[in-house]
Amino acid sequence: MTSGQEDRTPSERIRRRIDRYLDAADEAAARFDWAAARENAQAVLRLDPENGDAQVFLAGGDREPAAPAPAAPPVPPEPALVVREFG
Repeated sequence: MTSGQEDRTPSERIRRRIDRYLDAADEAAARFDWAAARENAQAVLRLDPENGDAQVFLAGGDREPAAPAPAAPPVPPEPALVVREFG
C-alpha cells in the first residue's frame, strides 16, 4: 500500500451490519414499503458509499410507479332473449 492510501475494505463486523441492512431493504422492497427500503439503503451507504445494491434500493424508492394500463371499455350486456309462444 502506498503512502496516503487506506484499505477501504469494511471489517467483518461492518460487513455483517451491511448485510443485515441489505436484507432489511430487500424484505421492505418485497412488501412495497419503499420508505423502509430507502432508510436501510441509506444506512448501508453511510457505511459503504460505493455499495451497488444499496444504490439500486435507493433508486428504486425514488422512481415513480408505472402508470397502470387503462382499463378496457366495459362489454355491453347481451340483449335479453325473449321467447314468445304462438298458439
